[in-house]
Amino acid sequence: MFVPRFSGTCTQSKRHRRTSRTVSKLTVKKRHLWRQLRACPFDSLALMKYRDCVHEWRRLVQQQESSEEENIISAGNVNTFYKFVNKRLSNRSSVLAVTDMDGSELINDLDIANAFNDFLPQW
Repeated sequence: MFVPRFSGTCTQSKRHRRTSRTVSKLTVKKRHLWRQLRACPFDSLALMKYRDCVHEWRRLVQQQESSEEENIISAGNVNTFYKFVNKRLSNRSSVLAVTDMDGSELINDLDIANAFNDFLPQW
C-alpha cells in the first residue's frame, strides 16, 4: 500500500555518443521519414526517400567513426588506444583480423595478447 509503483527519476545515466550536427539532423530526418513510411507503407516515393536518407546516414556515421579512430591513432597516446581497444572488446567475443608486425594474421588469443603487449609507439 505504501510502496510506490513508479519512481520518476532514473538512477543510471545513459552515455550518449557525441555526434556531429549533420548526423543529428539526418537522424531526425530519418525518423520523420520512417513515420511517414509507416503511415503509408505502399508509398514508393516515401520508401525511396527513406532508403536514400538511411544510406546517407550510414555513410556519415561510418565516416565519423573512422575519423575518431584516425584521431586516436594520430594522437600517439597509448592509454587512449588501449581504452578504445577495451571498449571494442567488451561487446565482442574475440578480436578478428589482428595482424603481426610481419603482416601475418593472428588468430590465437595468446598471440593476439602478445602482439598488443609488444606494441611500441612510433612517436
